[in-house]
Amino acid sequence: MDAQRLERESHIWMTLNHCNIAPLLGVVISDELGLISPWYRNGNVRDYIYQHPEADRIKLVSDVACGLAYLHNRTPSVVHGDLKNDNVLITETGCAVIIDFGLSSIIEDDPTLNASFGTASVQGAGNTRWMAPELLMEEDATRSPSTDVYSFGCVALYIYTEEIPFKDISDHKIPFTMSRGRKPLKERDDYHRLSASSIEWLYDILVSCWDLKPSLRPSMATIEKEIKRHVPKRTSQEIIQYQQIYSTPAFFE
Repeated sequence: MDAQRLERESHIWMTLNHCNIAPLLGVVISDELGLISPWYRNGNVRDYIYQHPEADRIKLVSDVACGLAYLHNRTPSVVHGDLKNDNVLITETGCAVIIDFGLSSIIEDDPTLNASFGTASVQGAGNTRWMAPELLMEEDATRSPSTDVYSFGCVALYIYTEEIPFKDISDHKIPFTMSRGRKPLKERDDYHRLSASSIEWLYDILVSCWDLKPSLRPSMATIEKEIKRHVPKRTSQEIIQYQQIYSTPAFFE
């Protein structure tokens, strides 16, 4: 990690305090620069649902929604910018936490004060399979809450179905496929877990996240509220675990 990225990521990360955001525990300043976060033995959400097929997937989707809504609801708002399955880790109690803020930006209320820390360009960054189409097709596009919402839809699709977005499309063909208006999910019936009528509400959320017009995508606050109607409240054990693990970031030389 170079010094510029370390400064950018730690600046954003150390201000965050939420049970669905992996905490920053410290910064290493030595021959090698790095950020210290807790070790999650369950790994990322991809590994976790493979090893635990019985996991409560709706709760995991809700966790990610809560974490992302927290970022967007801050003043100024924080845009993650690179949400994908690899950037969602699982705690010992089975909670999902968001990590990796290397592409994040802070959005000021006043556009003239937009402080993006050099992350406005999308060239060579992120992963096309999880990115909003405008970031690939519009030259002056920047990451925003609405591009995070699109990516959230992709992550939620993966968590619930264990299928990647555009599962039948090769990486290099995805931009062209997006340009033709194709959504990450082609046919609902192609995804067994989404075919049940009891999960209609989740399918509707996914489709709304992928609206080609960013302004028509719902906010993460709206999505969080809708999903919470279908999951139980957070347990006291989860709250206590988070309070124990979170501490003031430290710097090590």
